[in-house]
Amino acid sequence: MNANFTEAELAQRRTASRRMAWLIGAVVLAIYIIGFFFKRG
Repeated sequence: MNANFTEAELAQRRTASRRMAWLIGAVVLAIYIIGFFFKRG
């Protein structure tokens, strides 16, 4: 594995991982809300 990334590559990876984290969080939240409504109904 090559550990010496350039500054641009590092920034790109950080942005991608942040976007992925937001996406996962949104999916989890959506599933939680849907499950909550199904349990009440």
